[in-house]
Amino acid sequence: MKAASKQHSTPQKESEKKIKLSAIHHALNSDPVNIAALRKHAISKGGLLNDEVRRKVWPKLLNINVHDHQKKSAGDITKHRDYSQVVLDVNRSFKRFPKGMKDDQREVLQEQLTNIIVQVLIRHKQLHYYQVIFISIRC
Repeated sequence: MKAASKQHSTPQKESEKKIKLSAIHHALNSDPVNIAALRKHAISKGGLLNDEVRRKVWPKLLNINVHDHQKKSAGDITKHRDYSQVVLDVNRSFKRFPKGMKDDQREVLQEQLTNIIVQVLIRHKQLHYYQVIFISIRC
């Protein structure tokens, strides 16, 4: 009975995942990389499927060369004009998800997300960070 309570992928779903995975790898291995196809797969149902694929695709989507990428020092990041607001928003967002995450793990992810956002802002000076307020009304 235990097996009945767990959600299992159907053979059709597994087949669809394999097809999608193959398409993602094809887009990654194209010369040049097929960014449009990667974007399409990223926003489609199931997203980029797993962390291994995400680690390969996201640097391509962000146009980052992971081999030549020089990390900005913590001082450069904390001095950025939008750093404080990014920290506030990232901290606020992690209070909502994922539930049950250990505090030390959450803090590492918060720091990583803050660094990514600020590094993108440093690298692309034409970008500006804005706080977005969502208002939800329940009837």
